[in-house]
Amino acid sequence: TLFAPPSGAYGEAQLAVCEKLGMKTVLWSKDTIDWRDRNADTVYKRATEGIKGGDIVLMHPYESTLTALPRVLEYYKNAGLRAITVSENLESGG
Repeated sequence: TLFAPPSGAYGEAQLAVCEKLGMKTVLWSKDTIDWRDRNADTVYKRATEGIKGGDIVLMHPYESTLTALPRVLEYYKNAGLRAITVSENLESGG
């Protein structure tokens, strides 16, 4: 029921189709750009710098992202944040 447009590119036609299909268009507030910069330290920095509750962090299934993820999650935990699904975030008003 959620649609994240590739590259974050969308327009009126896409929004109308999603609405017709009962889907909600979602975007992210933080982009790790892990698809381009496949470096675990860079991914970590981008996923944690200025993070706040309700942020949606875009990550892709790359080895460098997987390597950074435990540190990212530990940072969130220490900052009093927790990783939740996009659906949970939207339901909580995040």
